[in-house]
Amino acid sequence: MFMDSKQILENQKEKQDGPKKGGPYTEKQKLERQNKVYHLHFEKGYSALKIAEELGVNRNTISSDIKEWYLQLADELPEYEVGSLLLSQLHALRAQKARLVDGLEKQTDHKSKMSYERLVCDIDWKIGQLVVKLMVAKSTVATCEIKKSLTNEKNGNLPFWYMMKK
Repeated sequence: MFMDSKQILENQKEKQDGPKKGGPYTEKQKLERQNKVYHLHFEKGYSALKIAEELGVNRNTISSDIKEWYLQLADELPEYEVGSLLLSQLHALRAQKARLVDGLEKQTDHKSKMSYERLVCDIDWKIGQLVVKLMVAKSTVATCEIKKSLTNEKNGNLPFWYMMKK
């Protein structure tokens, strides 16, 4: 009279109309989806919304996958390297902007000038975003250093700057 969980799941699958529309994914499905999300977001630059439409998955699921990837990537990088990576990206963007401005000055037709101006504007936007990220990374490193310093003081160790005063 009582059915076990396997029988219940089989009965639910039989009753289901059409393909699955979301909900819990198997581990294999989740890994495949996350690998596709990595490829589309980090390698091709797709937004979460575009990825969700392409894969036929809820946007919130894709957003959480992207957050997981960022967390994994952040764990792999030491805190002090984040700032230097952002700085090198900032220098590359500035160099690209300089090349585009040189190309803009050589353009004669209106349509080409507008294309170049749009690219320069996009790079300026990216530079602004990077500057904000650098500020956040800098404050995060400073906060970590302060916490370490306070922890050392509580343990009886004086911070290096205190020793320099004497």
